Amino acid sequence: MIKKNQAANFLNNKFFWIIFSILVSVILWGYVTAVEEQEGTMTYYGVDVTFYGEDALRESRGYIITDVSSTSVNVTLRGSRSVLASLGADDLQAVIDVSTVNRVGSAEKQVTINYPSNVDQSSLSVVSRTPNTISYYVDREVSKTVMIEGVFDGTIAEGYIREDFIFDPESIVITGPAAELELVDHALVTVGDRTDLDRTISYDSTFTLVDADGNPVESNTIEYDVEMVNVTMPVMATKQVPITVDLIAGGGAAERNATITCDPETITIVGDAATLEGINSISVATVDLSTFNPVITRTYPLIIPNDVENMTGITEVEVTVEISGLSTKQATISNLNYIGLPEGFTADIISRSLSGVVLRGPADSVAAVASNNLRAVADLSEVTTTGTIAVPVEIYVDGFTDVGAVGEYSIYIDIQRG
Repeated sequence: MIKKNQAANFLNNKFFWIIFSILVSVILWGYVTAVEEQEGTMTYYGVDVTFYGEDALRESRGYIITDVSSTSVNVTLRGSRSVLASLGADDLQAVIDVSTVNRVGSAEKQVTINYPSNVDQSSLSVVSRTPNTISYYVDREVSKTVMIEGVFDGTIAEGYIREDFIFDPESIVITGPAAELELVDHALVTVGDRTDLDRTISYDSTFTLVDADGNPVESNTIEYDVEMVNVTMPVMATKQVPITVDLIAGGGAAERNATITCDPETITIVGDAATLEGINSISVATVDLSTFNPVITRTYPLIIPNDVENMTGITEVEVTVEISGLSTKQATISNLNYIGLPEGFTADIISRSLSGVVLRGPADSVAAVASNNLRAVADLSEVTTTGTIAVPVEIYVDGFTDVGAVGEYSIYIDIQRG
């Protein structure tokens, strides 16, 4: 009984349990330390490949590393378990030294594994690398200017057309390996996902480098002077409008007596929809009906209104105006006079009559015109010189509003100062 009490007292002793806990901790620490110090292996996946001296190689010699066979390796290390457990793939580097490269060409080297500075490198050894070697190509770094082109992958609304792309900038500068830049023909902007487009669009866009056949040039080493370009695709309305001629009634002929033929009869113009809405015809000439009989054919330049363009490329229009349904006769005018003589001048009409004057109008009216209905009047308001001069005259057919003279006539007048 006494021994049982002594054992119970001993187990309930606080000092006993403190000593016991310390003893267990020491035993556990010794065990863990022994386990951690045991040697083992560990594989690290995706360790980045780094080219030592790459920047200096580029700056001092104009070389660039391309066509790298692999950008990462899997590395298996041997060492103490504690050190291996403290490392991750990001702590390691698979290094290739290119600082001494002095020529263009292909190369292949085994990677060197670098550890963090706080790790004793002698405590670790490389068991394997996968891949064991990295191949790459050393090329000259050059720059090249390429134009920007566009392609539209969509549809334009009926009655509208798409004009040429406008790019800002129009070209870009690319820099990279000479061999890769030789493949690049231009930069391509694709405008897509648009249907029944009826307005101009403009926005910032990325681009793709392509070869002469339009195939993308894939590269991780080519650099650009800009990452985005502004692309504008003008979309304009089209409209077919008739070509017309303005007529001035005269010589007994009115617009109803004239037949106009234009070649071409119409023209297609392109421009802003609001601008085209106000253009319903294009007049190419003004024809005075008193200047000919019975038909005239002339070629006139085609002048397009501001802010629109001529889609057809036609620059001239042949116009024929023919007068029909009227009669003509020739007459001689004896009643010659003048008006508007400036002060300080005298005038003496030398011509005594004006013959061969062609009158035109409805048949019954032309037949009824007599010599006393005819006058030829010269306007001298612009006279500034003296001597005998030919002065144009206006022919009047008094009493007949539907008869007039065809052509131009003049009389001789002697002008003197007096």
